[in-house]
Amino acid sequence: MTRRPPGTRGRRAEIWVAACAGYDRNVLAVIFHFWLGLLLFAAGAAAVVALVGGYVKSVTAAKYPHGKQKRED
Repeated sequence: MTRRPPGTRGRRAEIWVAACAGYDRNVLAVIFHFWLGLLLFAAGAAAVVALVGGYVKSVTAAKYPHGKQKRED
């Protein structure tokens, strides 16, 4: 019988332990950290693109007003 982690009950925990039995825990940690890093990188890149896009939009809106917004020099 496979040994369950403390505080877990049921068949789901037994399946998890059996599935992970062939892997070193460090390998699973490396894979998890890779995907976590990729997610954080994508979020950071999206924030930079949004920041640059917002800046360009605000500068362009002041230079080329449209509709009722008229630029007064």
